[in-house]
Amino acid sequence: MTVSVVIPTFNRARLVVRAVESALDQRGVETEVIVVDDGSTDDTERALKPFADRIRYIKQENRGVVAARNRGMELAAKPFIALLDSDDTWLPWKLALQLRCFELFPELMLTWTNCFEVDGTGAVLQSDFLRKYQAAAYRHFTDSDLFQRVVSIDCPAAPEGTTVDLKIGRMASPLFMGNLIVTPTAVFRREALSVGMFDPEMGQAGEDYDLFWRMADLGPFGLADVPAMYFRRGGSDHLHTARRQMAVSNLKAIAKYHKRHPQGPALNERLVATRMTEAHAWVATAAFDDGRVREARRHAVAAALRGSRQPRVYIYLLLSLLPRRVTSIARWTVHRLKGLRRGGAPAATIAEAAPGARS
Repeated sequence: MTVSVVIPTFNRARLVVRAVESALDQRGVETEVIVVDDGSTDDTERALKPFADRIRYIKQENRGVVAARNRGMELAAKPFIALLDSDDTWLPWKLALQLRCFELFPELMLTWTNCFEVDGTGAVLQSDFLRKYQAAAYRHFTDSDLFQRVVSIDCPAAPEGTTVDLKIGRMASPLFMGNLIVTPTAVFRREALSVGMFDPEMGQAGEDYDLFWRMADLGPFGLADVPAMYFRRGGSDHLHTARRQMAVSNLKAIAKYHKRHPQGPALNERLVATRMTEAHAWVATAAFDDGRVREARRHAVAAALRGSRQPRVYIYLLLSLLPRRVTSIARWTVHRLKGLRRGGAPAATIAEAAPGARS
């Protein structure tokens, strides 16, 4: 089996070399490595020259990670596609493990793995990043809720004696509660792109969640529950997406799911109600922090009517009804308090790292 590896990058000359090396060093797997340089202005092109005969290097004007990933997937010619971000690295047996899963269970559309979380120096922070990153979604389920089958498999390319639990399940309904997949751990069948590619309308946030959710309609997914890559967090070069954009994209993904499945997910009604309440509350609080008071009011009302238990929702709803000057002072105070708590000056907007917007 062969795999197309799509690596988008922007101004990461040093880091992208390590990512490319980890893709080329996969044991027992033939890889087609496609690097899409999204308009870098540093030495990325020169840094990748030594790999010229082993990778496909595409440079385009800066259009964001969504466009870069889509360009790479359009060019992908192999039966499987793997996504890798330019500051992450794979263990040398990662792809062999996932292809083994597809070989044993041809019905799988997508497989993903756990990963090590590392800091900017490469130090391992934890080995169960999957459940930390997706804690909001995972907290609603046990493994028996998510997976209909668990089998122990071996991987010839892994260290001798390595066995991995492969957990197989239908993900279309569970994904309603939030994303369960760390993007650079995913490998999927090329035909899964029959559902389309990353949706530019999602912005630079949540596009991975939306795509994987659409793919889940095609067949079961498999989690090879072992850390098989190093997922870098907290680097100063990380792209940041406004918290409001993340929240809005999250709500868009839910709306798109409802359009495909008007009957809704096969989940407990209370879970569904909780998810919708939290989704509106997230937009309400993020929009208020971003100065979009009317938008905040609209979603705060929606969250309140669904019984939100977040005090901040009701505080922001009240503030959104006050005169604009009072609201502005309140926002400035909130920002200042947050800035002081973080040990820095208050920012004009509140932003946080968005895994789905990394390149």
